[in-house]
Amino acid sequence: MEFLQDPNMIYLLLMAGLWISATGTYIPGTGVAEVAGAGLILGTVYLMSLLATNWLAAIALVAGASLFFLLPLLKAEWEKFAIAGLAAQAVASLFLFADGGVSPILIALGVLVAWVYHRTILRSVLQQQRSLSSTQKDEILVGTGGWCLFGGTGGNGAYTVMLAMGMITAALTGAYMTRVVYLTFFGEFRGHGTPHESGPRITVPLWILGGLAVVAGFINFPAGFQLVPASWEEKFLQWVEPVGVSYFPSIAHATPSWTLAIVSVIVALIGIGAAYYYYFVRVRAVSPVATELPDGPTSKSAVARLGHRILVNKYYLDWLYTTVIVGFVKGPLAKAAYWTNQNVIDRVVNEAGIRSVQAGNIVYHKVDQLVVDGIVNATGKISDSSGEELRRIQTGKVQQYAAIMFAAATILAGIFIIVI
Repeated sequence: MEFLQDPNMIYLLLMAGLWISATGTYIPGTGVAEVAGAGLILGTVYLMSLLATNWLAAIALVAGASLFFLLPLLKAEWEKFAIAGLAAQAVASLFLFADGGVSPILIALGVLVAWVYHRTILRSVLQQQRSLSSTQKDEILVGTGGWCLFGGTGGNGAYTVMLAMGMITAALTGAYMTRVVYLTFFGEFRGHGTPHESGPRITVPLWILGGLAVVAGFINFPAGFQLVPASWEEKFLQWVEPVGVSYFPSIAHATPSWTLAIVSVIVALIGIGAAYYYYFVRVRAVSPVATELPDGPTSKSAVARLGHRILVNKYYLDWLYTTVIVGFVKGPLAKAAYWTNQNVIDRVVNEAGIRSVQAGNIVYHKVDQLVVDGIVNATGKISDSSGEELRRIQTGKVQQYAAIMFAAATILAGIFIIVI
């Protein structure tokens, strides 16, 4: 598995996850593409956490690729701005890993493939979808297509994967409910303490839900159900569906498919029968308190052991949440946020404080002390010096005042004569 630690391989897996997710967004249907793309992206994030990854560059890469794919999807006029997302993807890819990094040739090839894939495939699909009327879009969501025998669904969809998943779910539901019945009501008591009935706060809501589950279906027979009058069909839809309003589009409703109903019941009965034989016959023959066979499929088949391990670990959803998602948030994302806080936000705040102090010192020492205080102090000194000099003239002698007046009059007369 050393190739999964190669930055180039991790980069390819990340881009594949983004492209598959974009495909699922442009071509909605079974949900397989969305799940596969999300799984690839999360797995790649885990692989990236094992290397010296620049998480800011990783976020910029994903954001750039998302903008490139999503801007044309949101609005046709925004397609010309999507190329900026592709450029951001290319630049961020160069700084994705601290040591080694991704090959520039591979980055250029990825950008080219993304551009060609969007232009030749996704854009044509988007244009075709936008040409559909609202009624046609609603019909896509109606039914899985059925087998169109004995009353098809009436929908134009063909979501085969979802149909298969529904059938498998029917079999698994019948099997595990049979197991629940066996472990609860048959054999010897396997729990701890003394069994007792739950209180009314639990039993009364269960009675209400059970009663509604029995009768609720009778108020909403599907259209085309041959066993009841037409006036009994889709009563619930008649009560809640908007009629005669312009803001709600017309909706095409599927009709029941007898083959789907019959086959799904048969599949559920197969699951019930298989679980009945396993638990009521084979497990019960081993011991009344046994819950599984000691030499069951998990002891003989590697595939069964793998499936059992996946189920025991709850599809590894807890691992995905705690190790991948929470680990990513607590580890790389928290470190990136802390680095941003220390090196960007705090630096900006500290720099603003330092510059403010410097500006305050300049204003205080240069402007206030030298200019403002200097002018005020100089004015006081001039007034004081002038007063001291003028005091000498005020002697109180009339002869001196008369001499000063005569001198002033002489000077003024001279000036008058010169000017005239």
